[in-house]
Amino acid sequence: MLGQYVPLDLSALDFLQIVIGAMTAAIAGFAALLLLSRDHDARMRTLGLALFFLATAVSEFDELYMHAGGYALHPWSIALAWPLIVIIGPAILLYVRDMTAAERPPMTPARFARYAWPVPAGYLIALPFFLRPGEEKLAILAGGDAPATFASAVPAILGVLFLVIALASLVLAFRGLLAHMRSLRNLFANIEDKSLNWVRAVLLVLSAAWIWGAASTLWRLDDQVPQWQGPLASILEMGWVFAFAFFGIRQGEIFPARTVPPPAEAAKYTRSALDAQRMDRIAARIETAMREQHLYRNPALSLRQLSDTIRVSQNYISQTLNDRLGRNFFDYVNAWRIADACRRLGEGARVLDVAHETGFNSRSTFNAAFRKHTGTTPSAWRRQPAADWPDGLPRIEASPAE
Repeated sequence: MLGQYVPLDLSALDFLQIVIGAMTAAIAGFAALLLLSRDHDARMRTLGLALFFLATAVSEFDELYMHAGGYALHPWSIALAWPLIVIIGPAILLYVRDMTAAERPPMTPARFARYAWPVPAGYLIALPFFLRPGEEKLAILAGGDAPATFASAVPAILGVLFLVIALASLVLAFRGLLAHMRSLRNLFANIEDKSLNWVRAVLLVLSAAWIWGAASTLWRLDDQVPQWQGPLASILEMGWVFAFAFFGIRQGEIFPARTVPPPAEAAKYTRSALDAQRMDRIAARIETAMREQHLYRNPALSLRQLSDTIRVSQNYISQTLNDRLGRNFFDYVNAWRIADACRRLGEGARVLDVAHETGFNSRSTFNAAFRKHTGTTPSAWRRQPAADWPDGLPRIEASPAE
């Protein structure tokens, strides 16, 4: 066996690119297995992310197969995996929509087809290429003197199809994430573990990488591609795959069963039935619950929990906060938290202790909210409390137990 080993004629950069590609394929494959091994509801909610990892793993294995000489030995296998990769963009969109949906739609065959249609479309487009002789396919792949036919244009057509569908999917995903952020602020008092900001960051990197890939394709026509571009692109791809794997596996459920927002049509109906006097009474009940029961100190406080406490529907509370008090649920609760924090800091309490005691999950979130409501930092306020109480913050007196 040892005598049959023939080393590949590769440069150091080519070898590095192969190693990085193998690592990326391993990360993607392992992440897909972890997601698909979850219980049914969690598995279906993250199905889009699992499809993204599977398509990425197939892409990386196909490239490794090409570098290993598989295309040269078996020309019939050239481009067999390319149409599968087109599903990467729709898979990300599916993940974003299922994660941000309060009630996830069932994965019916029709719904799956709305996201997976690029795959059969890609194979239909690639069919003339698959039917060509192996030598011609190798010539097309190498950019040689292949006859100018539709088959010779298939690789470029598939590349354009991938880019258009992927970028359109990312635009829709961004829109969904922005709408999701607005919804969270009306439902939860803490949103840092529910906002999916990490998805937006990774999608920005993906968009830049795919646009760069399209530009580099044109660059390649001039035979002026720097040798470092391949390994750098591979490192970047491994980075976003790892980020999706790390944060996607850690991401918890966003909408527990009892925090599902009411239907939009019901919200419109109840909004028309609520007059100013009733909103004043509801606002008074909300303030009483905050002042006497200190509900804002609960880090997991949600609109549903407030609704259960004061026995007023979520629709009525949401309308009162937005129309009568001019704030969403998130900002209203944070105003109470910051008011309590100002009092405690003025008495000399430690910043980190105050952050946790007033309902914040992290010091960074507390600092951002404090600066937003007071215009200064918690440390500065602790050293010298402002003479004038910040506008929009309620006055909170220390309870006898404190």
